[in-house]
Amino acid sequence: MSSSLRAAVGAVFLLAASASAQIVYQVSTVADSGAGSLRSAILAAEADGQPSVIRFAPALHGQTIQLLSSLPSLNAGFTTIDGTDGVSGTPRITLAIGTAPVAYSTGAGGNTLRGLLFTASSGDVLVIRDGGTVIEDCVSTGGSKSMILDRAQATTVRRCSLSGTSQMAVLVLSSTSCTIGPGNLVQGIASTGIVVDIGCSGIEVLGNSVSQTAGPGIYTRSPSTRIDGNTVQDTTAGNVGIRVDATYGCTVSANTVRRTANDGILISSATAGAAHRVGPQNSIEDAGAMGIRISSSSGVSVEDNAGIKRSAQHGIYVGGSSDVSVRRNLAVEANAQDGVHISAGSPRAAVEGNVLRANLRNAVRLESASDAVVARNQLDACPGTALYAVFSPRIVLGPLNTIPSPLGGGLVIDAGCDDARVERNSVTSAGGVGIAILAARAMVDENTVDGCSIFGISVQGGGGSTLQRNQVLRTIGDGISVSGAATAVRTIGPLNRIEDNRGYGVRLSSAGGTRVIGNLSIARHSQSGLLILGSAGCIIEDNLDIAENQRDGVQASSGSHTLSIRRNVLRSNGLAGVNLDFTDGHVVEANRFLQNRNVGLDLRDTNAVQVLRNEFDGTGSAGIMVHAGSDGLRILENSVRGCATGILEAETSGNEIARNRVFENSGIGICAGISDVWIHDNLIYDNGLAGVENRIGNNAVRIVNNTVAFNALGICGVGSIWNNIVHGNGVDLFLDAGADVRYCDIGQDPGGSSASKGTSRPIRSSVRRARPATCGCAWVRLARRRAAPHLREVSRRSTSKARRACSAAASTSGRMSSRRASMPCHHGSRRRMVARSRCASAPAPRTRGGCI
Repeated sequence: MSSSLRAAVGAVFLLAASASAQIVYQVSTVADSGAGSLRSAILAAEADGQPSVIRFAPALHGQTIQLLSSLPSLNAGFTTIDGTDGVSGTPRITLAIGTAPVAYSTGAGGNTLRGLLFTASSGDVLVIRDGGTVIEDCVSTGGSKSMILDRAQATTVRRCSLSGTSQMAVLVLSSTSCTIGPGNLVQGIASTGIVVDIGCSGIEVLGNSVSQTAGPGIYTRSPSTRIDGNTVQDTTAGNVGIRVDATYGCTVSANTVRRTANDGILISSATAGAAHRVGPQNSIEDAGAMGIRISSSSGVSVEDNAGIKRSAQHGIYVGGSSDVSVRRNLAVEANAQDGVHISAGSPRAAVEGNVLRANLRNAVRLESASDAVVARNQLDACPGTALYAVFSPRIVLGPLNTIPSPLGGGLVIDAGCDDARVERNSVTSAGGVGIAILAARAMVDENTVDGCSIFGISVQGGGGSTLQRNQVLRTIGDGISVSGAATAVRTIGPLNRIEDNRGYGVRLSSAGGTRVIGNLSIARHSQSGLLILGSAGCIIEDNLDIAENQRDGVQASSGSHTLSIRRNVLRSNGLAGVNLDFTDGHVVEANRFLQNRNVGLDLRDTNAVQVLRNEFDGTGSAGIMVHAGSDGLRILENSVRGCATGILEAETSGNEIARNRVFENSGIGICAGISDVWIHDNLIYDNGLAGVENRIGNNAVRIVNNTVAFNALGICGVGSIWNNIVHGNGVDLFLDAGADVRYCDIGQDPGGSSASKGTSRPIRSSVRRARPATCGCAWVRLARRRAAPHLREVSRRSTSKARRACSAAASTSGRMSSRRASMPCHHGSRRRMVARSRCASAPAPRTRGGCI
C-alpha cells in the first residue's frame, strides 16, 4: 500500500505486523465513514492484500456505529473484524444498520467476524457468500434475517445470539459443508429459527439453543443435514421443534425438544437414497401434538432416543411411510394417546427394543400397517390396551414383548389382521384380557399370560386361529375363551399349559368346530377345566393332563353336539372327568379317567354317545354314570376299576354295555336301573358288591354272555340273564322273582356260598367228583376262554385270590363226601349235564357257546 493511501484513511492506524505478516487496523471513531472509521479500515484491509485484523479502540467500547449503507464486501479474504476487548470475548461495539446487510462477501474465504453486536430495524443483517468464513460471539437483534449463508462453503456460525427477526434467524442457501453452531442462542423469532434450504449438502446444525420461534425451531429441506445436540423449545403458532423435509440422509440426534406447539420432530418426504435417522439420544418432552412424526417417507429409523414424554397425542407417529424402524428408544412414556402409532400406508414397520410406559391409550398401535414387526419391547403400566392392531395383515407381535400390569388389555388383534403371529410375549396382571383375537386369523405361539383379570387369551370369531405352546396362568376369569362363529377351524394346542385360573381353564361358547388338542395341562381351575357351551363338532383330543379342577375336567351342555373326546387324561377333578349334559352324538374314546372325585364320565340327558376303550380308575362314586334320558348309548371295551360303582345306569332306553372289563370296584360292577339296556360280553370281577345289579328294572335289561367272577355277589336282581359265566362270587345269583335265567354256567367259589334265587332256595348244579387237577382255578380258565379276546387276561390279584381260596378248600376235600346233583341246561336242542365240585378242580369247560 502506498504512503498516500495510508494518509488518506488517516484515523486507521497500523499497529503491528506479526511474524505471519498479519496487519492490525484500529477503528477509532463511530462515524459511518472517514478517517478512523470501520468502513475505512475494511477498505484498507482489502487493499493491502495481507491477512488483517480490524479492532476497535477501547474508547469506543459500548458505543454504536450507525451505518448509513452496506459495509464494503470482504473480498480479499483472511480478514478478521474483532469487536471484543481481546480478553473476555464480550461484544463491545454495536453496529446499527438500515436495510442493507453489513457484510456481503464473494469469492474469497477465511474471514472472521467476532464479537460484533448488530441491530437492525428491517432487512437482512449478514450475508455470507464465500468459503471458510467464521462468525462467532456476535449478537444480532431485529431485521428480517440475522444471517444468510448463500452459496457459502465451510462457513461456521458459533456462539452467536440471534433474536427478534421478522423472518428466520439463520438461512442457509445452496451451500456446502457449513456448520451452524455450537453455542448459538436463537430466540424470539417471528418465523423459523434456523433454515437449511434446498440445494445444500453436508450442513451441520450443532449444539444450538432455539426457543420462542413462530415457525419450526430448526428446519432443513436439504439431504444429508446433521442436526445434533440442539435444544429447541417453546415454539408457537402451531409449529414443530425440528422439521426435516428432505429426500434422504439426514440425522437428527442428541437434541432436546420441549414444549413445542405442534410435533417435537417431524420427518417428511424421505423417498430415496440413504434413510433419515432420528437418534440417538434425542429427548422430546411436552410436544403439542406428536413427539416424533414420520410422514410420507421411506426407510426412516427412529432409534436409541433417550425419552419421548408427555406428548399431547402420540409419542411416535408413523403415517404413509414404509419400512420405518422404531428401535431401542428408552422412555416413550406418559403420552396422551399412543406410545407408538403406525398408521395407514405404513407397511413393514419394525418396533423393537423400546421401553414404553404409561401411555394413556395404547403403548403400540398398528392401524392399517401390514407386515409390521413389534418385538422385544417393554410395555409398562398402560392405562389402556398395551398393544393393539387393526386392519394390519401379516403382522408379527413378538418375540419377547413384556407387558406388565396394563389397566386394560395386554395385546389385542382386531379385525383385518389375518395371518398375524403373536409369539413369545409375556403379559402379566392385565386389567382386561391378556391376549385377544377379534375377528382375525392369528397364530398365538409360546406366550406367557399370567394373572389377568378377565381372560388369559380370548378368541372372538378368529376363524383359523391357532393357540399353541402358551402358558396361561392364574387368570381371575377364564384361562382361554373361544366364542362366536367362524368360517375356519380354531385350534387350542398343542402344548399349551393352562393352570390355576379362577374361572374355567378353557371356555368354548358358540364356537363350533374348535379343536382342543395335545395340550400339556388344563389343571387346577376354580371351575371346570374345559367348558363347552352351544358348540357343536368340537374336538377334544390328546390332552395330557386335564386335572385337579374343582368341578369337571370337561363339561359340555346344551347345544354342544357331536363332540370328539379322545385320548385325554382326566385326573383328580372335583366332580366328573367328563360331564355331558343335554347333548347328543359324541364319541368318548381311549381316554384315561383317573381318581376323579365323583364320576369319571357323567351322562345327563345325552343321547347317541359312543363310549369306547376308555380307562376309568379310582373314581369316588361311579366310573360311568348314565342318568335318566340318556338313550342310545354304546359303552364298549372300557376298563373300569377302583371306583365305588363301575357303571351306573338310570332310567334309559336302547343302551349297550359290551366288552368292558369292570373290576376291583368297591361297590357294584354294573348297576342298571329301570332301563332297556343290553349288557353283554363284559368281564366283571373282584368288585366289592354285585358284579351286575338290576334290582328295580325288569326283563328289558338283557344280561348276556358276560363273565362274572370273584365279586361279593355275582348277578343280582331281575332281567334276562342268558349265557353268562358266573363263578367264584360270594353268591353267584341273587335274583328277584321273574328273572329269566338261561344257558348260564352258574358255579360257586370253593368254600363259598351256593347260588341263590331271591331269598328262597339255592340253585344247585349236579355235583360229581371231578378228576384231580392242579390248582389253576377251573373257573378262571373258563373266564379266560369264554371272554372276548381283549378281556381274556384276569388281573394277577384276582388270580391269586382264587388260588388262595382253592388251597383252603383243598385241605378239607379229602374229608368231604361228594354228592352229585343235576340240573338240566339247554343249548339248542341238546341236553347236557353241568357238573360242579367243592374242590380245587372243575370240569373242563365247553368250547362253544351255550352251557357246559
